[in-house]
Amino acid sequence: WVNGHIQVPPGHKVIITSFNGDYVGYITEDSHYDTRSHAEVRTMNWVGPGFGHYSSSVISRALEKISH
Repeated sequence: WVNGHIQVPPGHKVIITSFNGDYVGYITEDSHYDTRSHAEVRTMNWVGPGFGHYSSSVISRALEKISH
């Protein structure tokens, strides 16, 4: 991590898509899940609160593995 960003190792290209084999609904910042103004987030986030953080941590761990 450098300044809050994951560093991709030289020679690697990383593409993260929302349609990588299966659709899981919206992946959003966790703070948006329980707000009234973001009712669409609750409807389209099929996994529930915490999915944004979970997804970020899985992606971070995968990038850490390729950087070592």
